[in-house]
Amino acid sequence: MKLQEQDLDVTVATNSAFSEGMARLCSVPMIRIKARTWANDSLRLTDELNPDLVVLDTFPAGLRGEWRHDACQGRRFIHLARRLNVAAYCEAVSLQANDAMPGVATTVTLEPISALQLEWLANRNARVQTLTGLARFPHEQLDVPVPDQLAADLAKGDLALVVHSGPREEVSALLQIAEDLVRQGRGCRIAAIAPHVDNSAVNAYDFFPAATLFDQATAIITAAGYNAVAEAATDPSRHHLVPFERRYDLQQERYSEFESVAPSKTNALSELVNHLCLALR
Repeated sequence: MKLQEQDLDVTVATNSAFSEGMARLCSVPMIRIKARTWANDSLRLTDELNPDLVVLDTFPAGLRGEWRHDACQGRRFIHLARRLNVAAYCEAVSLQANDAMPGVATTVTLEPISALQLEWLANRNARVQTLTGLARFPHEQLDVPVPDQLAADLAKGDLALVVHSGPREEVSALLQIAEDLVRQGRGCRIAAIAPHVDNSAVNAYDFFPAATLFDQATAIITAAGYNAVAEAATDPSRHHLVPFERRYDLQQERYSEFESVAPSKTNALSELVNHLCLALR
């Protein structure tokens, strides 16, 4: 969205199940590629579109290690780094520690990363630059009507809001924390923005972007993913984060950092956009 405001043409390739709804709301072309065919289809799509810049989110050689060696030739890349389990990623894509990425001239770290990951990136021929804060999705730019029942739930006040798109057992764990908070007086009712809610006493909704509702909730309970922590940085006292185990995403590290160091409330989205625009020059 922000790049489009700079009169730049943007296409997003993703394997996310939420891409269709996101594309509709943001008016950004999104092409969903199945995970099992990602390595070949993402390369083919890039050849068809022939972009001036390829932006790699999280994975410096691509989700399946597709951007290595000869595949990089003739293209410009910028890599947006988040906390990454480097050993798990290298093993999954058969990436060696000294494999270079000729096309990646710059890595922008979207959050604090470990010294190990920083050294690994620096050794891959990339100049590493760091944002001064976390980049938050500009949900305030979207005018999304809130369903009547959800609006009524919020209007009553004292609501503990669980937000999670993950598996059923994780939603249940977050609901348990919400129930504990209610017993402590942090809200008197529970609602959930989640696909799997087994508790019939909890109203469940399908709504995006959930962040537009946070100002109306007494407590927000969610996982410790990057976007959730970026939102939590604006008002840490109302956000309750739970780190879940992921193959690549080091949520426990992110959670520990959040708990020990007050994150910057500055939205670094404009700073990130500037980095992308400079990479196009």
